[in-house]
Amino acid sequence: MNRAIDFTKLGGLYVYQDTLDFLQIAYSQALDAIAACYGEKVIVSGLQTIGGNVSDGWVVLNGQLLPVVGGAIQSYLFLETLVTAEQFADGVQRNVYTTKRLKFTSVSGGNYLFTDFARVPFATASLKDALQTIQTLFSRLLFDEPVILSGCAISGLNEPDTRVTIAAGTVWMDGKMISAPVYNNGLYPAYLLPNATYTTALPGAGSYITFDYETSQRYAHVLKRKTASTGETVMHSNNSELQFFDVGTGLGKWKWKDWKLSEVLRSRSPLGYDNRTVQPVGDDNEAWDATYNTVGNKGGKKKHQLTQAELPHVQLKSGLSQNAAAYRDADGPDNIGAGNANPIYTDYLGDDVPHETRHPYSVVLLIEKI
Repeated sequence: MNRAIDFTKLGGLYVYQDTLDFLQIAYSQALDAIAACYGEKVIVSGLQTIGGNVSDGWVVLNGQLLPVVGGAIQSYLFLETLVTAEQFADGVQRNVYTTKRLKFTSVSGGNYLFTDFARVPFATASLKDALQTIQTLFSRLLFDEPVILSGCAISGLNEPDTRVTIAAGTVWMDGKMISAPVYNNGLYPAYLLPNATYTTALPGAGSYITFDYETSQRYAHVLKRKTASTGETVMHSNNSELQFFDVGTGLGKWKWKDWKLSEVLRSRSPLGYDNRTVQPVGDDNEAWDATYNTVGNKGGKKKHQLTQAELPHVQLKSGLSQNAAAYRDADGPDNIGAGNANPIYTDYLGDDVPHETRHPYSVVLLIEKI
C-alpha cells in the first residue's frame, strides 16, 4: 500500500487516534480505487439466486465496495447504516463504529433497483479476465486486421498535389485501440504504424494502415468486404461512386476494394428470376417467360427490324398493275378503280405475329431480407 507504519522500531510506539486513522485511510483509499475500476452498480462477487433466495455478496455503489446481505429476493436494495458506541477513557459512550451494508426490500422510494446491478461481463472471475475476453471478441469482430474505427477523415487534397491532411481518429491495430494523430499536409502514400506515428516509407512487415491518398481500411468498408460473398451484387444511385473504380479495368479501390463494376448487367436491365416453370394464369401470363427460370439468361434487343409476317400493311395482288396507291379499309380487302381497265386489288400482308419488345435484359436474383 502507499501508506505503512514501521512496527519494527523499538522503544514503544504510542498508538493514538491519528495512528489508527492513518491505517484506516491506507486501506479505505486503496479499496475505493479498486472499486472505481469496476464502475458503478457492479456485482463483484456472490448474489447468486437459488430458488427464491439470494446469497450474500459484494457490489460497488457510489464508488465504495459494499457488502450485501442475502435473503429472500426483493426488487430493491436499501443502504443500511449501523452505528455502534464505545466507552472512552473518560467514561463517556460515544458513537465510533459505522457499518454500511445493503439489504433487500420491496420499498422503491430512495432505494436501488436490484436489476440495475450488473455482473462482471461474461461471468468471468475478475475484471482483468473480462477485459481480455472483450479484447478477444472485439479482435475477432474486426477480423484481426488493422481498421479505422472513427475519424481519420481526408482533406486538403487537390490533385495532382502530392500532399494530404488526415484528421485525428481511433484505430484498432495489433489487438489494441490506438489514437491516431493529425497528419498535417504531409506526403502520401502515408502509413500509420502501431506506435501512432506516420511514415512515408512502405513498412516491410508488421501492421499498418495505408493512406493513398484515401484508404480501404475504414471499418464499415472492411465489414462490407468481409461479409459479402462472391457474386453478390449491389445497386447504387450515386454517380460519385464511380471515382472509386478504375475506368479501364472496372476494379474498385479504397472503399470499394475487392469489388468491381458488374459485367453481367452492362447495358442491360436486371430482370427478376422467376421460379415458376409452368405458364401462370392471370396477369402474370403476359410477363412470364420460360427463359426467366435460369439465372444468367439474357435476351431482348436494342433494335428490332419487323419481318413481313409482323407488318400490319397490305400488298398488291399478284399480276395486277402497281402504278396506283394501295390501301386497306377497316373492313378488310378492298379495291381501287373497280370497272376501270386496270383495277387494283389489295390484301393483308401481315399475319398478326407478335414481335420482340423487350429491352436487353439479364436474369438476376432479387433477394429481399425478411
